[in-house]
Amino acid sequence: MYGFLLVYDWFVLTRTEWGVLILATALVLAAEALNTAVEALVDLVSPEKHPLAAKSKDAAAGAVLLCSVGAVAAGIAILLQPAAFHALYQYYALKPLMLVPLGLSGIAAGLFVFADWKRKGH
Repeated sequence: MYGFLLVYDWFVLTRTEWGVLILATALVLAAEALNTAVEALVDLVSPEKHPLAAKSKDAAAGAVLLCSVGAVAAGIAILLQPAAFHALYQYYALKPLMLVPLGLSGIAAGLFVFADWKRKGH
């Protein structure tokens, strides 16, 4: 959410550009959900290792990768605005304490993405 607030405050975006960013984000999340469903289904019908099961999982993961690359390309094309980055720099130069919530958000996101939350034995 904090990222969208940054975009809203400093970047000049049309409604179409907002729509593209939102759709790109939704596409990646939908692809990830489908990837999870494919992996669960493959594990259900083929508990033992099988080359076709691996190909199915790889194809689903590849779809997520393609969607993610497309979303990054859309984000770069839309958000590559030097004036906005200059305004962000000036804001944080004048209010360096505001880097604290930004840093904490980054740490929380990193923990969410990279931490292994599974309990041992489950």
